[in-house]
Amino acid sequence: MVEMEAKHRVSPMKLKTLAAASMGAAALVAVWAAACRGTQILNTTSSNDVYELSADIVYGENPRQRLDVYRPSSSGAQPAPVIVFFYGGGWREGDRGMYEFVASSITREGYVVVIPDYRLFPEVQFPAFIEDAAEAVAWVQRSIAGHGGDPDRIFLAGHSAGSHLAAMVALDPSYLKKAGGDAGRLVGFVGLSGPYDFLPLDEGSYLQELFPAATRDASQPVNHVRDSGEPPLPMLLVHGTDDERVWPKNSRNLAAAAREAGGDVKLKLYEGVGHKRVAAALAPLLEFTADTRADILDWLARR
Repeated sequence: MVEMEAKHRVSPMKLKTLAAASMGAAALVAVWAAACRGTQILNTTSSNDVYELSADIVYGENPRQRLDVYRPSSSGAQPAPVIVFFYGGGWREGDRGMYEFVASSITREGYVVVIPDYRLFPEVQFPAFIEDAAEAVAWVQRSIAGHGGDPDRIFLAGHSAGSHLAAMVALDPSYLKKAGGDAGRLVGFVGLSGPYDFLPLDEGSYLQELFPAATRDASQPVNHVRDSGEPPLPMLLVHGTDDERVWPKNSRNLAAAAREAGGDVKLKLYEGVGHKRVAAALAPLLEFTADTRADILDWLARR
């Protein structure tokens, strides 16, 4: 479940050449995964003229409690819908600047995109990073109108561990209430390759310390689908069938539980797709490797 950094450099020009030569999807993503901080390659090849960036906005007192807001360059007079995107990294690594390619991909369709940082293990354990996510979302509800966003059209989204954060905030209203926000105003959740039902934990794993025994049941999003007393938020759950880091059963189990609770859920399983490709396919350069971007935009438009 932990995302690893790679150690070999591949130039953006070489990556473009490989794509132009129509490499197989799996081979191209393998090249991306082998690049040093592969997300930087995707950022380099993503357009930065489709958005206006307000960077390093404070939402809390800790240095990790900062966020970036990407506003569409072509935004009109009407407030735009908002996507709050939480990145993955096994709850112990990651940086919001590494995911500019996600903002570039979505802002060009007219959405405001917010990417927060949050505190990481071993500085904190569960539920501190969920509390950070809730603080960031509460800030968005209070302040996004000043950045061209509509506070009544906020979607939560994430990949891997970031999907876990987004799901917990979306499903357990107590986090946003404590942060001064209102979960009832959220309009949807998009989860990519998310861990929602991942107990029991492997013996000897750092996850044993990250998720203390006394709070493990509470750390599972699948256990919170009925917490609001209403059907859970509409959900789009995307997972690759070849994901060996976060098993696809996580998305299947959350989808089943949410439907049983009366929720509107769309589950998309990509045959032959692994953990990283689901997120990498948001980048223009790798869009052809999976249907992630098209499926997200289609689902959002229907909301």
